[in-house]
Amino acid sequence: MAEAEPELENQVEECQVGKIIDRWVRGKRNECLQNVQGDEETFSGEVRNALQSMYVDHTIQKLQQGVQGISYEDPCFQFGYIYKHSMFSARSLSNVIQETTAMENLMMQNTVTFACLGGGPGSDVLGVLDYFTKYIEVQDFEGQLHIHLYDRKDKWAACWESLKNAIDEELQDDRVTVTFHDFDVTIDDKNKPDLENADVIIMHYFMEEVYSEANEQNVVESFDHIVQTAKDGALFLYSGMYMYQVVNWVHQLLKDNCELLTLGAEEPHKKTYSDPAWIPYIGVNLKDEEDLKLFTDITRDLETYYPLKEIVQRYYGDVVYRLYKKK
Repeated sequence: MAEAEPELENQVEECQVGKIIDRWVRGKRNECLQNVQGDEETFSGEVRNALQSMYVDHTIQKLQQGVQGISYEDPCFQFGYIYKHSMFSARSLSNVIQETTAMENLMMQNTVTFACLGGGPGSDVLGVLDYFTKYIEVQDFEGQLHIHLYDRKDKWAACWESLKNAIDEELQDDRVTVTFHDFDVTIDDKNKPDLENADVIIMHYFMEEVYSEANEQNVVESFDHIVQTAKDGALFLYSGMYMYQVVNWVHQLLKDNCELLTLGAEEPHKKTYSDPAWIPYIGVNLKDEEDLKLFTDITRDLETYYPLKEIVQRYYGDVVYRLYKKK
């Protein structure tokens, strides 16, 4: 009798951040199951409903209307979000940082500080960690890496705590510190973060979510504060989905105080919009990333009559990006 071939997912040698994500997602899954007394059917139903809602609410049309009203506090919603999006978000940010060569001049510093605006449950933190563990040789950076995430504590505090535990378990590197801050561009006592020491300010899949409120006074004041108080030479890395209105808005926010470093890219790695003429992008497909173990088992557990695109882990997408430098 021939031996059955082992599943491909078990043959994958995971990267360090892949192991953190796996521990984080499966830990959150166990937490949700405990909340429903281990009832798999109830758990799967609640997660499927959350994913269906999430899919609808993150279309371009919905983003133009605003997503501030979406509730993320429910553990099943949090699980669905990090299961579906965290791995793609982290690896896409890591690849964008590598593409922009943003870190080349920072490797000789004793300390490098990242500020991640709107990093949600922690995907941006994982993206920065992924870049340093995937692309940077240990001997090339011997300093301290400080990562600060700024988002709404009332939505994501539980995820932050579980992510921090997963990082501590898997990384075990005293050079790395991760800190979370309560931040909301729409509330006047939470919209002015202290970013004066940041070397890199990340806006990854964030500006799309607040674009619908771009003209609100608190939002205007928040971004003016961020730009004006950033130190000279700080890098602003904007990346996300292609919405020409958002690209234009970000450029208007930054152009008077910052130099645009990524002027464009050769065909086919570019997309057009009005001002300036080109914005580069990269394609990301997790199925081509051999050091990541995908959540195919979780997807199988969630499959019912729902369209697969609504419940499946996000595997691929194009990510536009721009790198600016404070003058």
